[in-house]
Amino acid sequence: LREGQVTKIYLALTMGKWTRSEKRVDVSLHKDYQDGGKHVVEVNREGKSALTVFSTVKVYAGAELMEARLYTGRTHQIRVHAAHQ
Repeated sequence: LREGQVTKIYLALTMGKWTRSEKRVDVSLHKDYQDGGKHVVEVNREGKSALTVFSTVKVYAGAELMEARLYTGRTHQIRVHAAHQ
């Protein structure tokens, strides 16, 4: 993945309607470690770069099935990028 020779593609069922059929999400993610070893991942410009491209596969009432193509491999990247949109 780091050498650009592997492409990871996932399917994600998301609530709501996306404004475009393809959406490039290029925002940095930061992992905040909590007590007990747990961590929270959030959008933060001081975090590590992360890029996900979402494409609509199918539209449902109140939801969309999206293809999520990862160009980086950050923890919770798809979930956090989708929620950010």
